[in-house]
Amino acid sequence: MRRGPAEGGVGAAIRAGFADLGEGGRYIWRDRNIFQLLTVNFLTAMLGMPFMVMLPGYVAEVYGGGADALGLIVGVSGAGALAGALVVASLPEKRRGVLMLLSAALIGASLMAFVSTDSYLLGCVFMATAGVGTAGRQALSAVLVQTHVEDEYRGRVMAVFMTQISLMLGAAFFVGLFAEVVGVRPALGSLGAVLVVMIAAFLALSPTLRRMT
Repeated sequence: MRRGPAEGGVGAAIRAGFADLGEGGRYIWRDRNIFQLLTVNFLTAMLGMPFMVMLPGYVAEVYGGGADALGLIVGVSGAGALAGALVVASLPEKRRGVLMLLSAALIGASLMAFVSTDSYLLGCVFMATAGVGTAGRQALSAVLVQTHVEDEYRGRVMAVFMTQISLMLGAAFFVGLFAEVVGVRPALGSLGAVLVVMIAAFLALSPTLRRMT
């Protein structure tokens, strides 16, 4: 049975899309700067972002709060993210690689502090700092990728870069399973601790990232 023009066109477009992603992946593997940059961002997405998915259960279990308490804590996280984005936009074009790593470390440190307190108000404060780190990391990493990638590969690399959202959602599923075993506080706290240790290792061992501007 012959395929119609529309069906063939859709199939060709899908194949071309996957081919572009594959070519982008090969370029990322060859370019060690971009490879390290994306590695940090993917790991940060898997370790430092699933907490947003876990917040409803956390607020109910730890604070005994409902929709109002959840809405406020998510709101202050968003306010922190807005503040972080404004700060990043005002910074000079210097040591952006270091600032990106420090922003990721701030997420991990904020998570560790967040789970260490029973105070709802302090929890809001630490969620705000996590928002600052999240916005800083996302903005700086996007700028660094677009600055350092070759022009002909920019779209393909950014397509790979955006898959961190899917990685975060996938990681959140496994974090939820982990939380069922050890509890939501130890689960989130351990993610924050691993993230801080990982970022410290990149700061110490990756001059490539430290030199990025």
